[in-house]
Amino acid sequence: GSPGAGKSTFLNQIIANAISNGFNSFLYSGELTYEMCMDWFTRTVANPQHLLNYTSNMGKYAKVSDEGLEMITQWVDDKLFFYSKEAKADEANISHAIEYLATKKNVKLFVLDNLMTLDCSGNDKYEKQIIAVKSLKRLAKKYKIVIVLVAHSNKNSMMNKEPHVFEISGASEIPNLADYVFKAYRDTEKSVTYIDILKNRITGIVKHKLSLSFDNSRKRFYTQGEYELKKDFG
Repeated sequence: GSPGAGKSTFLNQIIANAISNGFNSFLYSGELTYEMCMDWFTRTVANPQHLLNYTSNMGKYAKVSDEGLEMITQWVDDKLFFYSKEAKADEANISHAIEYLATKKNVKLFVLDNLMTLDCSGNDKYEKQIIAVKSLKRLAKKYKIVIVLVAHSNKNSMMNKEPHVFEISGASEIPNLADYVFKAYRDTEKSVTYIDILKNRITGIVKHKLSLSFDNSRKRFYTQGEYELKKDFG
C-alpha cells in the first residue's frame, strides 16, 4: 500500500492478536525508533481506562497512563522483540535475527516494515530485493513461521482501476515468491481503509475486500459491530 494507508496500524493489531493467542512476535521497522514503535503499539493495545486525554495547541490527543505502560510492558516481556533502527538491516543480519528468535525464543510471527529499508547485497536494487525475499521464503519454510513483508505501491498503481499483485514497488518476482499478497488503501472521502486479498496461494480465494473504520482515540481499525474496539488483548 501507499504511505499513510494504515499498513503499520493494521499490523500492530495483528501482532497484538498473535501475542494474545500465545504466539511470540518480532517487529523490524526501518523508519521508526524502538521508542516510537512501542508508543504506537501501546496506544493500540491499551484499554480505555489507561488512556489519558490532553489538549494542546495542536488539538486533542491521548497518552497511555504509567500504570497502563507498566502492564503492557510486562505483558510483552519475552514475547515481543524489536530490531533496532540503529542496527544495520541487511539480509544476513535480519536472517540471523530471525533464525535466533525462531529457535531460541519460539517466535512465530515476523513483521518487516519495510522492503525499501533493507540494505541487501546484489548488483542492483531489484537483484538485492530478490535475494532478500528468497532468503525470507527459505526461512519461513524451514522454521514454519509467518513472515510479513511490507512494501509500497508503485507509481502506476494509482492508474489501475483494478488492484493487482504487480503494483508492488520493486522486483516483479516478489509477488511470485509470496504466498499471500494484501493491498491496503484509503478512501479519504468515506474515511475508510480497505484491505484487498490479491493473492492466496493456499486456497486460491482472492478479490475479497475488508472494509475498516479507524478510531483515532484507540488507534485501532474496526469492522461492523466494533468488536475490535471492545477487545481486551490481555
